[in-house]
Amino acid sequence: GPLFLAVKQVIQANCVSCHAPGGQQPNPNFTIDCNIAEYATLIRTRAVIQGNMPPGGALSQADKDKINNWVNAGGKLNQ
Repeated sequence: GPLFLAVKQVIQANCVSCHAPGGQQPNPNFTIDCNIAEYATLIRTRAVIQGNMPPGGALSQADKDKINNWVNAGGKLNQ
């Protein structure tokens, strides 16, 4: 769905360099859509609430809003 696709773009731009095979933190592997959905709450906690991910820079408020909107809607692939 459109909310998931917006979050997937944020994840690809900011998180996949670490959370992919061969990355610093290969698990969870965020190149897999189901893993993004499975870790929706953790993504929001680390990137939005705590603001400590991605390393080296916080997300823009617009990107945080995308994550919040998606998680608030249920954090599923079809949202």
